[in-house]
Amino acid sequence: MTRALLLTVFLVACGGSSATPADDAPPTDGAPGDDAPGDDAPPATRPEVLVPSTLGRVVDFAYTADAVYPILNIGGKFKLVRCPDQVCGAQPQVIGHVGGNTRGRGVEIVGDHIYWLANKTQLMEANLDGTGAHVRHDFLVGEVEPRLRGMDGVLYLMYRDDQFAALGVALDVRTANGPTAIPNTKTNEFGVFTAIDAHGGKVATWAEIQGAAAEPILVTDVATGQQTSRPSSTEISGAGLALGDTGVFFIAELTNPLHDELFACALADPCTSPPSVGNTFSAAAADGDRVFFPGRTADNIATIVTCDLASAAAGTCAPAVTVVPETELDLLNVRALRVDATAIYVATDAQGAGSLWKITR
Repeated sequence: MTRALLLTVFLVACGGSSATPADDAPPTDGAPGDDAPGDDAPPATRPEVLVPSTLGRVVDFAYTADAVYPILNIGGKFKLVRCPDQVCGAQPQVIGHVGGNTRGRGVEIVGDHIYWLANKTQLMEANLDGTGAHVRHDFLVGEVEPRLRGMDGVLYLMYRDDQFAALGVALDVRTANGPTAIPNTKTNEFGVFTAIDAHGGKVATWAEIQGAAAEPILVTDVATGQQTSRPSSTEISGAGLALGDTGVFFIAELTNPLHDELFACALADPCTSPPSVGNTFSAAAADGDRVFFPGRTADNIATIVTCDLASAAAGTCAPAVTVVPETELDLLNVRALRVDATAIYVATDAQGAGSLWKITR
């Protein structure tokens, strides 16, 4: 199944559009949702604003305990910026330009350096304090898909070569070596859409072949080279592939009607036809074997909800609400999502008070 590049998706659960906005375009309002999979007793905590909406929307970001690194539209151009103490002031420190053809996406921290895309062939590197920006690798031909993931000193990405075949690529940033292909991940035809995630010594890759049936998710154990295939059932949201300790979560883009749903598969068990966890929006993130994704409170306010792998894979999870925002706009239209043991970080369309939020767990 192949979708149009400018397809606009109305999401019943979380509202908005999963179509990528035009290059350097200001944020646009999304349609409100009306599904409510939320919890009846959500936490009383409120999300904390890290990037105020006055600075514009955030569609990708990285972070450390000491700073956040969002990509912002400044003066009509995408810029990677650094905000110390995880809070952005009126004039954040600019690290470098982000290519307009990435639509403001593509940033990751590996070790003590940060990486981003100056354009779809040129990968940049800088120190975490924002100094020393330079080209780390230029692919010269083809294009890098703007979702970067790091693990154990290696940067992982999806790359489309000069013949438009898509493949997973690993770049060991601890050496001066160039990137290497992840075995058996290359498509034999035009790889239209892609997704990647890395966690716990494993890398999950996916690519859709133009005009073909849905491709499986391939999970590669980096140390052993062992590979496990899991069905994707349909097209996957680029920000909706999340690898847990013992399973994989993915957001599928479905038709009739157009909407997104979350699915889960354990890696040790057969998973031929996974049940839907529920309607959602286009981003997901995992911590261990727990997945976090956009959902609704019982009062129909957009928020982030969570399920564990076992109940999600069985189709029995009732998503638990993690936080109740001040307004129905604050966590509407999630564009990027990251999570660790202490907090959930959410980038949104900046329709509420902020465009990058922190939810303490």
